[in-house]
Amino acid sequence: MCIITLGVLTTASEYGTGMIRTTMTACPTRGRVLAAKSVVFFTVAFVVTLVAAGFVAFAQVGMLSDAREPTGEEWLKGTVGVSLYIALLGLLSLVVGSIVRHSAGAITIMIAAVLAPLVIAMFMFASSLEDLREALFEYSIPNQLSIFYSNSLTTSGPSGWDPLWIMLGVTAAAFVGAYALLEKRDV
Repeated sequence: MCIITLGVLTTASEYGTGMIRTTMTACPTRGRVLAAKSVVFFTVAFVVTLVAAGFVAFAQVGMLSDAREPTGEEWLKGTVGVSLYIALLGLLSLVVGSIVRHSAGAITIMIAAVLAPLVIAMFMFASSLEDLREALFEYSIPNQLSIFYSNSLTTSGPSGWDPLWIMLGVTAAAFVGAYALLEKRDV
């Protein structure tokens, strides 16, 4: 939730305060401003998440000394994979903040995108909605993150590194939309 909030505030707060006019005066190439903010935010989010995930992974292995040692691929997915996924989720938040241009609205949209599919699926009891329920479980962001730890809520759906590619595709599509809107709208 912190990365989502920071991602939104990276762009949307400038619209709320009016500082976006100063930013666009200093650098009139709007796409360059969005790209620069995206690169800096993604890098910081990735590094901070990687350090935190690495610390937690080492602490967990230290506490569970009687359990089997994780493999190299499990370490990679549990640290680098999760860090890339969270950084992309933050980047998606940054782009949504740029599209919506309102901090509270963009944060609400992102929190709903993260939590609503899972919560909605938990309350779908009709047998006619079983396929939709299963899809919501499989593609909810909490389940996507659990796949990196080989702990999925379902037996079907994405596996391995698939959640990362899905998030990359969604973020890229949103980035294209944000860029197009940024070029068309006034500040």
